[in-house]
Amino acid sequence: DNMCGPSSYSNIGEDSHAAHTRSKRGMAIMSTILLIWVVTGTVIVLVMQFSNPSAHFYKQLRVENIIEHLENFEKIANENHGSRSVIYGYNASVEYVLKNLEHTDYDVSVQYFDVVLFESVGTPRFSLTAPFSMNFTYGQDFLVFDYSLSGTVQGNIQYVEEGCAEEDYSNFNKGSIALIKRGNCSFVEKRILAEYFNATGAIVFNSVPGIFRGSNSPGTTIPFFSADKSVGDILQQFSSTVLLSSHGSYITTTTMNVIADTKYGRDDRVIVFGSHLDSVDAGPGINDNGSGSATNLAIAQLLHKINYKPKNKIRFAWWGAEEHGLLGSEHYVQNLVQNNLTEYKNIALNINFDMIGSPNYERGIFNASTAPEEDQDVVKGSTMIQDVFVEYFENENLDYVFIPFNGRSDYGSFIRESIPANGLATGAEGLKDENGRKIFGGFANTPFDPCYHKACDTLDNINTEVLEQMSKAAAYVLGVLTSNEELVDDIALSNNRTQLV
Repeated sequence: DNMCGPSSYSNIGEDSHAAHTRSKRGMAIMSTILLIWVVTGTVIVLVMQFSNPSAHFYKQLRVENIIEHLENFEKIANENHGSRSVIYGYNASVEYVLKNLEHTDYDVSVQYFDVVLFESVGTPRFSLTAPFSMNFTYGQDFLVFDYSLSGTVQGNIQYVEEGCAEEDYSNFNKGSIALIKRGNCSFVEKRILAEYFNATGAIVFNSVPGIFRGSNSPGTTIPFFSADKSVGDILQQFSSTVLLSSHGSYITTTTMNVIADTKYGRDDRVIVFGSHLDSVDAGPGINDNGSGSATNLAIAQLLHKINYKPKNKIRFAWWGAEEHGLLGSEHYVQNLVQNNLTEYKNIALNINFDMIGSPNYERGIFNASTAPEEDQDVVKGSTMIQDVFVEYFENENLDYVFIPFNGRSDYGSFIRESIPANGLATGAEGLKDENGRKIFGGFANTPFDPCYHKACDTLDNINTEVLEQMSKAAAYVLGVLTSNEELVDDIALSNNRTQLV
């Protein structure tokens, strides 16, 4: 759900609403198949269980346990300026997770890493200077991205659609300020393309009413602003000239990931089961992403309680600084790539959960076939994981949709290094369309999560029913993957990555 990375998606045609709402082929992949054999008048019923029956622990997962963790995350936020971000309540969130892992037999570790944080200095300015004068209000009409270049620029506005492809800049005039619609790719990708085509500044306007705070990455070479939808609408109506001015400073702080390994399971077929633990500065992040990290913790506790012994090792992970650009998961993966290729090779796959309790939800499974062009080598393995999620929803007679697999949450750190991945999400600031309303209920032309990245992302923002469904789907898939060695072998060997060592 990091808006430099992720999880913000909307219904974009076949990628998200691929009409793979529950099909009727579910009978063909039911986990229990009854064979009836008639011999001399005697009916013998043979029952074939899917995989290992002991892996069906998802039935024992209780949403009440997840809610209890969310209540405690909200309490932490209330004690830390209403936030669980890296600079506020994140450390307390880490302490809470560690305390809850104390009574397990997992190998628990904390991985520290440095983060460069951006702090705005003074009040930024954003003004329309032609064809007429108009001053926009900071904190109401616009905000400044983290790591935006300090300084003042003035130039003509040029609209470049979503600014995710070179074609969007086909008629762009060097030295103009790029006006970019939010969505379809990460903020980092939007910024890099704007810089590449010699924009002197960039404004990303929202696809729905309201302002948003986005992160970027250190080294940004242009002023980079975010704006309300109404501002974008105004700037598109005229041949506009604008002035952008802001100043900021950098501070370096240390933050951390939490890792917990099961003692059992193959060391060379590790399943990384992850979710980010931090929130944005603006709110407590109970859906984004308390919902994912609380589910992760509840499942870890359940497996310890029932003394579950996976055939493939599980690595539970709670990532830090996702909201600053997937920094925790990126540090984890790059540290392995650069310093421990054997351990890198041992990771079979990643499963990611980022926002699974949205109030105006849809049940989203990442569509592996929509992986970025440079990450196509993960499509085969990621599709195998996707199919297990599909199996769960069809067995449970629950509708689902496929959503873009664009690397905009922590799974992106894995697929960029050729590690297959998949996961679930119930929606961020994207609008539910009329088709989505017919399938899932709720409200059309309304965000999946109206409190996304806001102070109102509290426990009251959680849809408990969908949280229970999605968390059980997560547990089901983990059960299948930790008990089915052949399937995980196929996923791990689906590209050439494991031949590196």
